[in-house]
Amino acid sequence: MPAKILDNQDPKTKEYLAKIGEVVVLLNHLEAMVEFWIWELIGAEGNAGVKQQIGRRITSPLGFEKKVQLLRSLVVERCGKKRAREFEEILELLMKCCKARNDIVHSQWFIQYGNEKEGIPSTTHKINIPKVLKPQRSFNFSKAIKDVDLSELDQSVSEINIAIEKLMRFFTSSLQG
Repeated sequence: MPAKILDNQDPKTKEYLAKIGEVVVLLNHLEAMVEFWIWELIGAEGNAGVKQQIGRRITSPLGFEKKVQLLRSLVVERCGKKRAREFEEILELLMKCCKARNDIVHSQWFIQYGNEKEGIPSTTHKINIPKVLKPQRSFNFSKAIKDVDLSELDQSVSEINIAIEKLMRFFTSSLQG
């Protein structure tokens, strides 16, 4: 019987799957918050439903990075240069989260992969082919593969939560004063 590539009954594998899922859900939440604040800053006329429809038409074709760039432009326009400078720290966090999102979501995961009988310890790898597969460049597989520890995913969760908190704090304080 061939070895399983992913043993989803293994407790450690379940931990990885849960943590990857947590990262993805939080990143989707962060993206939704970015969209929400874009919609608010656009300032479309009408009730909430109309504002959301207009906002969705603008943001739905954009990837996360483009949404962050649009939000930054709107902060400059609507909040002024002083607040825009304060937003730069949050912008850096958002761009870091954007990179983490692309890396985590677009990677192939090999969780607890190895063969103890052959002396290859089980570990977790993520392979991000799009990261290193570029036109007119030679492919270097060693740059595409990375061992990942649960603590790295925990770090991503922490960074995303900090980004969400700072984003919300920035806009709630901007709207109040």
